[in-house]
Amino acid sequence: MATWSTTGPRIFLAVSAAWGLLACNQGKPAQPPPAPAPAPETGSGTPVAFDLLDLPAETRVVIDARVPVLAASPVARRSIDVALSQDAPSRARLGALLARCRIDLARDVAGLTLAMKDAGEVALIGLGRFDEPALIECIRAEAGDLDEARSGSHVLHGTRGASPVWLTIGQGRVIAATSRAWLETVLAPGETLRARPEMKELIARADRGAALWGVGLMPPSAGERMVQLTDGEVKAPARAVSFQIDVGRDVPLAAQLRLEMADAADATKLAGFAGGQLGVLTIAAQRYGLGRLLAKTQIAAEGNGMIVSLRLDGDDVRLLDETLASRQAEEKKEQGR
Repeated sequence: MATWSTTGPRIFLAVSAAWGLLACNQGKPAQPPPAPAPAPETGSGTPVAFDLLDLPAETRVVIDARVPVLAASPVARRSIDVALSQDAPSRARLGALLARCRIDLARDVAGLTLAMKDAGEVALIGLGRFDEPALIECIRAEAGDLDEARSGSHVLHGTRGASPVWLTIGQGRVIAATSRAWLETVLAPGETLRARPEMKELIARADRGAALWGVGLMPPSAGERMVQLTDGEVKAPARAVSFQIDVGRDVPLAAQLRLEMADAADATKLAGFAGGQLGVLTIAAQRYGLGRLLAKTQIAAEGNGMIVSLRLDGDDVRLLDETLASRQAEEKKEQGR
């Protein structure tokens, strides 16, 4: 059985790699949100459809990003850059790879979808405009010789070493996975998420127009920790989690996190516990000038769900961006010593 200690890092690494693409555009001047990218096309000119419910039934986590929207948001780019600055060498290698491969996020990539199953296997699906021969040669220049295999009509390429990555490119998609077996399952699943009512419901309820959103079933160990933290007031672990982050749609920045509990009583208890913790965090955040932002956080119970939400106006977003910029400057100063 997978635990959060094994699956959590895999999610973080995969999402960081995807978001790192955005951060590499940090130095570029802010641009207005681009028009939606056209649907990728096959050689015959027929649009390629991608339905998340066609992901394998084993999928337990789905995260979806509208790349052009995030790439056009200065605060989103800076937030990602701050997160990735903890591993400056990896960030530098990623930036060099993107430059070598001549990938421009807003121009070339319409969307990124992450799919993960219980064992921590991750697949990343990119939709957009990709030059397959050029991209393969670029990856080969970075990673060395690649293994090659076929799966149905797909040509698979695999890096070598202790942590190989397998990928296939075609029809306006790049699909990369942490194992050949998971890549082949994503390409040709037996059962799909249509046969999984809980995941199907989570995806149906998601705001698919958000810049970034995700849903997933909670690992038992993470849910059990929640029961411990509340001294047993919450009787059963959370079953599922969902989140969404949006920029520049209704307000400059909006975020929401929802935990699906066993029943309404647990949702109410958890909301009360989280509200108390938020008060402490708000006081602590005053040190960094962010108390005003945390004070806008709303926590409530809705049915079996506990919801944490935040909506920031233009002044709030500027304050957040200034705080992140200050942190970046301090880190660079420390690195220069």
